[in-house]
This record gives sequence, C-alpha cells and structure tokens, in this order.
Amino acid sequence: MNEDHLVTKDCLENFKTVFIKAIEDLLNRRSNGEFQKTWLKTAEVCKLLGISQGKLQAMRNARTITFTQIGGNMYYNVQDINEMFEANKTLALKEHGQHS
Repeated sequence: MNEDHLVTKDCLENFKTVFIKAIEDLLNRRSNGEFQKTWLKTAEVCKLLGISQGKLQAMRNARTITFTQIGGNMYYNVQDINEMFEANKTLALKEHGQHS
C-alpha cells in the first residue's frame, strides 16, 4: 500500500500537543519515582548506604543483605534494601507531658 497522504497544519499541531503531553507525563512519572530502578549494582549500593565495598562484602557474607549474583556481578533489590532498613530501625521514644 503506497498511498500519498496530505499532512495538514492542524494534523501537525494536534500531533505536537499529544507528543508534548506524553513527554510531560513521562517526566512527571519519573520525578515521582515511578521509574525507580529495581536492581542496583555494588557501587550504587555502597554509595546509597555510605559504606565501602569491603563492608558490603561482609554484609553479604553475614547474610545481612540479600543479593543476586549473575556471573561475577552482584545485584541488590531496592525493595529488599528498604525492607532491611524497616526491619532494623529503632523507634524514637516519645516524652509524655512535655510541650514545646
């Protein structure tokens, strides 16, 4: 099917509007964290946690942090890291009867 089609100025304006809206939606979703990575590499986890690769290795050996190994690369699930934080957090004590 080799048909010639005329593209009008209105068609281009409509395409432009739809295209810009789609890009804006993607950027908004990205800034809201919807496109957060699921898996992080060792260097990313070290930076996130503020620890050395040796400390991360020790955490793997102690099974303090979950990981997946593919070949020689280690990957860490972001949700597992968040759950590790939740499981190890210490709750603050609330002082009763004191007002600011």
